[in-house]
Order: sequence, then C-alpha cells, then structure tokens
Amino acid sequence: ELVVLYHDLIGEHGVLVRGYSPTHGFLSLQSYDLPLRERRYLYPLALLEITFTPPTDTSRLAALLHIEGAHVQHPLQTDLLRHCIALFITDVLSQILVNYPPEQAMGAFIRYYIDLLSSQAERVVYLPHRFLLDLSVLLGYTPSGEYTPTTTRLHLETGCFLPPPTLESDLVLNDDASRVCDRLLKRDYAHPILQRLDQEQRNDLLRSLLRYLSLHLELPLSTRCIDILHTMLHQ
Repeated sequence: ELVVLYHDLIGEHGVLVRGYSPTHGFLSLQSYDLPLRERRYLYPLALLEITFTPPTDTSRLAALLHIEGAHVQHPLQTDLLRHCIALFITDVLSQILVNYPPEQAMGAFIRYYIDLLSSQAERVVYLPHRFLLDLSVLLGYTPSGEYTPTTTRLHLETGCFLPPPTLESDLVLNDDASRVCDRLLKRDYAHPILQRLDQEQRNDLLRSLLRYLSLHLELPLSTRCIDILHTMLHQ
C-alpha cells in the first residue's frame, strides 16, 4: 500500500513518484512505461496498491512496475478546496517522512485524514490545523496542560499552556489562538471560539502550529503552501 505524496512526469510515459508505505516507509519510485490509465491515479493522497522492485546498490530509486488497485477519493480530484488541502498535507508529510521508518500507526493516521478530507460533510476550515496538532500528538509532542483562566497561552517552544509572559513573544500564542488549540486538541470542533477567528488569524495560527512542529522535530519545515491554501479556502 502506498500513499502518494508527490509525482512528476518523465518524458511521454515516465513518472517519478514519492510516497509513504506503512510496510516500507518513504519510497521514491520511477517508471518509464506506466500506462496513462494508471497515471490518472497519481494525485495527492491517492491510496494505491502497487507492485515494485526495491532500490539496489546502484540505484536509490525503486522501480514501479504496476498499480494493482486504487481506492479512489473523488472529492480529492474534483473539489478544488479539498485538493488544495491535500497538497498542503502532502507537502508537510513529504518533509517529515523522508527519513521516517515504516509504521502502521502513521499509515492509519494518514488514512484517517484521507477519509476526513474525502467526506463532503466534513467542514474543512480547521482541517489543516487539526492535521498539524494531531500529527504533533502522533509524533510524541502533545502540548501539556490545557487552556484555563490562569494558563491562557500556549508556548510553542515548551509545548505547555502557561500564564501570559511578562513580555510578548512570537513563540507564545495569544489567548484566542491558545483557546482554539485547546478546543481542537479536545476535538470540540463545534465550539463557538472556532467561529470567532477571521481568515488572517487562522492563517497566523496555522503558521504557528507548523512552527510548533518544526521546533519540536528540530526540522526546518517550509510554509510555502500556506498562502496558497488560504487563498483558495477564503476567496
């Protein structure tokens, strides 16, 4: 099983595919004769069953032989907003999973978000934020404490809900953003506070959550997809 994170075309019939497999980890695969009927499945977060030849000592690329089956998620192909969020998710995962081991828990986590994103009934405004927080939890960086009248600020560097600092810092979320994070961590998606933040505030919060993950992974994560994502979500 392979989750497609990225693909590029090589010539008329060739493709380069990067993806994650719960049994093999991050894979880079190439094919120079993949049929057009199979190439149509190579969209972001596509869930495929593939046959491949592993990398060798002379080539770091695996050989993609066939796409045996595909679990097609039509909203990820036809709904522009969901497609854009899928691009955001695969961009983050591509940066993190390149050296990540094969793991069933990670595979199940990605499938869970594919199902969420594929559901037309699911509200998508905070789905990228939920994804980053849930990914942080999965990787072992769950924020500690909770939002209370005395612990109103989430500190990105310590990962704790603490009293407001004496001096403002870009490593400390404001009260509203901290409270939203608390509600999202508690899966209270209908809370009124989530309706209060405007587009710019949601955008800032998403950047902060990506920074939170970057700080705790000690990995410089790019934010290049965020502006495009929010342009599409809020146009």
